[in-house]
Amino acid sequence: MSRTKVWILVAILALFAGAIAAYSALPKRYSVGERLSQTNVFWNDHEAFFFLTTSTTGRVDNFLSEKLHGSPFAYFAFFP
Repeated sequence: MSRTKVWILVAILALFAGAIAAYSALPKRYSVGERLSQTNVFWNDHEAFFFLTTSTTGRVDNFLSEKLHGSPFAYFAFFP
């Protein structure tokens, strides 16, 4: 491989690594959701037990992935 091809390959790899670093450095918006999925109550004359089952989910977005969600290129939003 010639010296010019090696430098072009190194430059392409550096641009690719820079694009990944720039995307990961974008400001992020975190959102958390909580859902009550089940409730159980047991009692007798003197005491009662109240059990709650919840599910918590989270999501991370930046402005670029939010813009992609409504576009024809929405499948790019799945790549972190």
